[in-house]
Amino acid sequence: MLVPGGADVFLVQTQDEQTFAAVLPEDAPPGAGIGAASSANHRYALTIRDGVADITRTVDDLTVQNTFAVGPGPHRLTIDATATAYTLRVDDRTLVAGAHGCCPRRWRKTSSAAASCSSAAITAARSPSYRSLDWKMMKNLDDSIRHGWDNDVVRSDDPRRQSVESIDLPFPWVAGAAPTSPDWYTTMFSWDTYFTNLALIVHDRLDLIRGNIENYLFLIERFGYMPNGNEQPLSTRSQIPLFADSILRYIRATGDQELLHRAYPLLVREYRDYWLADHHATPTGLVTNRDLGDPTLDPRLAAEAETGLDWTTQFDGDVTHTNPVMTNAALVVYARTLAHLANMLKLPDQVREFTADADRRATLMRRFCWSEDRGHYLDYDYVREQHVAVLGATSYWALWAGVATGEQTARMAAGLDDLLRDHGLLSTEQSRPDPARFALEYEDLQWTYPAGWPPLHIIACWGLDRYGYTDHADKIATRLLATITRHLGETGETYEKYNVVDGSLDLPNSRYGTITLHGWTTAALVLLPRRPLDGLLP
Repeated sequence: MLVPGGADVFLVQTQDEQTFAAVLPEDAPPGAGIGAASSANHRYALTIRDGVADITRTVDDLTVQNTFAVGPGPHRLTIDATATAYTLRVDDRTLVAGAHGCCPRRWRKTSSAAASCSSAAITAARSPSYRSLDWKMMKNLDDSIRHGWDNDVVRSDDPRRQSVESIDLPFPWVAGAAPTSPDWYTTMFSWDTYFTNLALIVHDRLDLIRGNIENYLFLIERFGYMPNGNEQPLSTRSQIPLFADSILRYIRATGDQELLHRAYPLLVREYRDYWLADHHATPTGLVTNRDLGDPTLDPRLAAEAETGLDWTTQFDGDVTHTNPVMTNAALVVYARTLAHLANMLKLPDQVREFTADADRRATLMRRFCWSEDRGHYLDYDYVREQHVAVLGATSYWALWAGVATGEQTARMAAGLDDLLRDHGLLSTEQSRPDPARFALEYEDLQWTYPAGWPPLHIIACWGLDRYGYTDHADKIATRLLATITRHLGETGETYEKYNVVDGSLDLPNSRYGTITLHGWTTAALVLLPRRPLDGLLP
């Protein structure tokens, strides 16, 4: 049957096969292509806008979104669903396939179900590089990490906290510190904890996530924002705002209405009163990063620490003169997160407000941060009115946030070799600091060539998967996983960062050395083998 699905768009649904499709004409207006279909407890909605398809799949009360570049119309987007699996196709190209059973809500029913999402079930339709992973080893590592989370729990009275000017927290938290890490890595860092939370969701350790969330909300109540970390010297700034997304995913997984009602106004406060405050504002309408007065650091360095990239060649020496891609992409996602939470609370005016906020920022990012010359998203220097000179892996955050158009994504995928090396994804292309512009020497710029960092790999893979470039994401994931597991086999340790050019632990710009770490490195071992993450996380 034909079901109207928005301006000049029809959904075709056949009851037996549970198939529906949308055909979008070339002259369809922006926003056209909205439709929905349902099959038992599986519901689907799709939107095609500016050559990008967004498919939202809801199983019971669990919602997962996939974003894919499809280019200009017309297109036929098809979803085939059975009781146990689904396949998304555009024209004749399969975008993604997955099992309805691979969702955290179902994993909570049995401790062994999550493990079934590895090996053959995951690799059947994947690239040769992905299938080449040692899946038995990966599963053993996953089991080891699953049973080791409690060892990474820190409390405010932990003796290691005496090494820093610690801010006491009311709940235990999962820190990144391995047993051999420096004591200061027992700090609850904002964006580090986000990646840990995602892995904890996969491993059904919602009890540990809850403590992280409660501490995050406690710090917003105290400071108006989550500081860089729970140390006094770090409290004059925040860190890249990812954490709220994990709160939304926790609420979806648990249905915790009390937390929903309590967290929402605090997150709105952080978003509006801190991230959109005057000290972050710039003439472009996009934000920059700034510190509120760290007495121990050059203001440029303190501001750069708020991005999490402390420090890098990427911002041409002064992040406060730029609109960073990663910060603005994170705020696009933050606004959409608030819109989702407002929808759960039945606040339609705020749903519209935050959705419009996200769309406005995405439009500005396409205007100012896209470099037609480089074929990538680059941080924009609004003072000099030009892009920064150095390309970074944060370019792919525009894909993760759904900002990039289909044509832009195709160019970014084609340009992956600008940053991809044999052992992983570079933090930046090869670059050296200009002494006239930089406060530090190259040796302290650790988020720079030849270093590769796990969180940048996770976001890049997530973004490429969302637009259907799974083979490209496979290359990134498998190279990092091979590097991590090789060193783990040789040393028994995972590390904070790796030399992805020669595959070693030796970095000429390691700042404080290449230290051991669990945190986002073990999160990478949990998340990357289970991609795509949109089909994995609530």
